Amino acid sequence: MLFPLIKNRKNINKLNECNVNGLKFEIISAKGELNPRSKFRSLEEALIRELPEDIMDLIPKSYDVIGKIAIIEFDRFSSLSVDKISLYKKKIAEAIAKVNKTVETVYEKKSEVKGKYRLKELQPIFGEDNPETFHKENHCIFKLDVKNTYFTPRLVFERKQLSLIKFAKNELIVDMFAGVGPISIQIAVNNDVKIYSLDINPTAHKYLIENVKLNKLKGEILAYNIDVVDLINSSNELGIYLKNRG
Repeated sequence: MLFPLIKNRKNINKLNECNVNGLKFEIISAKGELNPRSKFRSLEEALIRELPEDIMDLIPKSYDVIGKIAIIEFDRFSSLSVDKISLYKKKIAEAIAKVNKTVETVYEKKSEVKGKYRLKELQPIFGEDNPETFHKENHCIFKLDVKNTYFTPRLVFERKQLSLIKFAKNELIVDMFAGVGPISIQIAVNNDVKIYSLDINPTAHKYLIENVKLNKLKGEILAYNIDVVDLINSSNELGIYLKNRG
């Protein structure tokens, strides 16, 4: 009977101790061949032969996948040399693409969300530097630019819960920070409502209009490229209208 083992000196020493205690077995070295049909189940599994053991604990535990793009943050590599950091980041990015067959580009997150458009700095570390992608979520599709619009896939559950609320027919809803439309569109797909979708970012506004056309809506979405602060201006027509409807 054969048991495949990953070569590890500590484990081999422990097994040899068992051999001394009367358990008869032989440890042999052999080079395995990768099955082209096999799939890695995790990032750690894809990297176990690619990185030193002491680096494995530094691998980020999570990353975002948005369409064909993955975004990862490295916050534990500061103690390593610049050359090694660059090499390890590249190997990790390649492994992400192996684990996620749809991923074509991997970006490193270089900053937190900042500015009036809520954007983060991204640096390509694998694949083509093309930040535009199509992302599927809860039976909806969204076209977006990960560098120039705000979008997080981590709110998928919360957006689904909102979309499943049974709104009254023709109910008026205001989405004050609509972005590319993940909340507005998912609600309008499931409900015959009227949504005013507002965002200050002109790029997000452009994608919102495209995404309205990409999805089959029961309701209606009216997109506005506007700073919500302007709604409280006494001369703002949209603000006056929404206030009177309230």
